[in-house]
Amino acid sequence: WGIPTLLPHTQLAMDMEGTEDYLEALRSHLPPEVLRLPEEAQLEYISQLLSHQHRHRREEEEQAEAYSQLMKTIAEHYRPLHGHLYQLSGWELVAGFREAVESGDQARMRAVLTEETPGVYTFEMLTGKCCRELAEEVRHFEQWCKASKLKINRPNSMNNYGAILDDFGFQTVLNQLMVKYVQPLSTFLYPLLGRALDSHHGFMVEYELGKDTNLGFHVDDSEVTLNVCLGHEFTGGQLYFRGVRCDRHVNTQPKEEECYDLQHKIGKGILHVGHHRHGANDLTSGHRCNLILWCRSSEQRAERGGGCAGHTPCPEWCSLHKDMFKY
Repeated sequence: WGIPTLLPHTQLAMDMEGTEDYLEALRSHLPPEVLRLPEEAQLEYISQLLSHQHRHRREEEEQAEAYSQLMKTIAEHYRPLHGHLYQLSGWELVAGFREAVESGDQARMRAVLTEETPGVYTFEMLTGKCCRELAEEVRHFEQWCKASKLKINRPNSMNNYGAILDDFGFQTVLNQLMVKYVQPLSTFLYPLLGRALDSHHGFMVEYELGKDTNLGFHVDDSEVTLNVCLGHEFTGGQLYFRGVRCDRHVNTQPKEEECYDLQHKIGKGILHVGHHRHGANDLTSGHRCNLILWCRSSEQRAERGGGCAGHTPCPEWCSLHKDMFKY
């Protein structure tokens, strides 16, 4: 049998270790085939389980300590190339976009948006100068890490190149970007999934021949995602969309009208819900980099609980059974 983690790593569980209550709690979770074994075999299984649990806990603690040390080193020694980018006032947003969103008027915001396919919106967001400086800042950080012999935390399990912007000082400015510009848009564009955004994961990804050239079919770990192309010269690499799905139906076939390919343009923002399935086609030449901001809502995640697994009814924002989408 595989060795599962049967009890959560809560303080209560840790305090109970080694007690009769803890042993009985473990027994209550044992697989039926283990419970049919002699007591000595059950105890051996539990011993392996505890060993696995302790090893996993040590690994988590070591990773947390290493990350904390890395963040301390970066904060103390990294010197930005473009220091003004660490304040939102230093970002050059396209005037029409900035003024429309800051007005709070839905008609004005709608006027600067293009709905490319249901639920996917594009808009001119950043000036070419701002895009160039953001890309240069990330490149500067990567070069500094290489010279300092520090390992760069990559954005996620699917991207082997790029960097997490929150790791080197962008936490505050990206949170401000989410609150001041993403939240007003998502509140009226996605009333079910775009409300109460309160945390983010911000990063830059890179695509180039000889490195990552595409991105597989997936959904994001976000309620709403902002994707902005920062550069550079490239062909191919279109972003493709295949419909919004809940966790239960994420691998179902898309309907014909849900299939849409979108070409990136430097400075243009793309906004979509995290559950909108998508990926990136092969880059055929050049070098492309994109700023990605996953915007999350702890309130919504608490409400969804286990999502749409098992027998939970399909939520109304899942477009599998609907012709009219409601997010």
